[in-house]
Amino acid sequence: MTRAIDQVGLLELAKVLGVSYQAVRKFERTGCPPRRVLDVVRATSGEVTPFELSPEMYPDPDWLPPDLQAQKHHAA
Repeated sequence: MTRAIDQVGLLELAKVLGVSYQAVRKFERTGCPPRRVLDVVRATSGEVTPFELSPEMYPDPDWLPPDLQAQKHHAA
């Protein structure tokens, strides 16, 4: 979560997730809730990966949601 906060900004990340900045700080301490993982990944344009936030749910370190895979492929 710290990298996502550093990349997007605390207030912007909170806004994108639809939560308070205090909730984002809590996620930073306790871990990203499973239902928020892909929202955080999308907020960072895939720079923070699902594996990084929840390796038990997303064991492939290279996996990204299909919409972000397409963006990364076109950007390359």
